[in-house]
Amino acid sequence: MIGTELTVVLFSLFAAIGWGTGDFSSGVAAKKTGARLTVFIVNFFGLLGIIATIVVVGEVRPSLPELLWGAAAGALGSMGFVVLLHGLSHGDMGSVAPLTAVIGSSIPVIYNLLREGAVEPHKMVGFGFALVAIWIISSNGKAGRITWQGLKIPLAAGIGFGLFFILIDKASQNAVLWPVLATRIGSVSIIGLLITKGRKWKRPSASQWPILLFAALFDAAGNGFFALAVNVGRLDISSVISSLYPAVTVLLARFVLHEHISRWQWVGLIVALTAVVLIAW
Repeated sequence: MIGTELTVVLFSLFAAIGWGTGDFSSGVAAKKTGARLTVFIVNFFGLLGIIATIVVVGEVRPSLPELLWGAAAGALGSMGFVVLLHGLSHGDMGSVAPLTAVIGSSIPVIYNLLREGAVEPHKMVGFGFALVAIWIISSNGKAGRITWQGLKIPLAAGIGFGLFFILIDKASQNAVLWPVLATRIGSVSIIGLLITKGRKWKRPSASQWPILLFAALFDAAGNGFFALAVNVGRLDISSVISSLYPAVTVLLARFVLHEHISRWQWVGLIVALTAVVLIAW
């Protein structure tokens, strides 16, 4: 049991590293390419990469319902991301981002609590520490005043992310790569529709393609490791630890772009480390 739980924690940490690195790379690319086009290209390249991996590995295709769960996960996750982008551009970024992150990671915890019961008390404390860490790192200690009107966008986006976690869990019971492929199909479909209906976009410059490929690689790896985590262990542990990916993005921004890490963010990183230790214990 201990070995299995440690494996789940490690897979979830790898998922956080993949998503955090993918988000950092996408953020760098989006400055010149644009957010929506960047998301579409990253998902499309990830789709091609997963297809190639399935051909090489030869994983057995799961049932159609499981693939549909995966596609629904990708579609809902992408819609949540689009709502989040809208909120960040039209609302208080200091509240929208942390609220979305906390809501998105809380939903699978509540769902799994009802489905499988609670984990050990110290792990529940670890969940609490993780949610606090996600809030602090995402808000940078500058969260604004929360109103019902301001809660609507992060609530919608957070529900999208929370359902993504739950549906990936349902899709990954008997396979790993095929469900990730299904999520990519769902994501590419949703973002593709937004791209065709949105403003005109320019083809990325040659210098942007390596960054986009790098982002696609790590984002797809994050999805793959999360699918592995829920395949072998509990959804709540997997989703909470994986949701610590903003810590990876912050650290990369510090060491690659030499951006300043505030005192609040350092506190958040320490709280996140404490959460991982408590959950892995």
